[in-house]
Amino acid sequence: MIHRSRPLAETATAQAGCSGRLLYALRRSSARDRIRAGVHECGVRGVHGWKTYRVYDRDNITSEKDMEDALTRAERYRHEQRQL
Repeated sequence: MIHRSRPLAETATAQAGCSGRLLYALRRSSARDRIRAGVHECGVRGVHGWKTYRVYDRDNITSEKDMEDALTRAERYRHEQRQL
């Protein structure tokens, strides 16, 4: 099946201006971009048709910067809560 879709994928990526890239990689990049733009993971899953969070573990979509940002936000939240 994959060998049949390869010519379609090559044509689609060429028309999109990203010739030579894999559609799977583009889909993963799209998910990363949406998450970093603030779209909730449930929304990203829905757009991409993923039914579980397993894809995030499998594809390692969370980057080091994402984790650092999460820790910074949590620390900021705790600091604000202490001042209330």
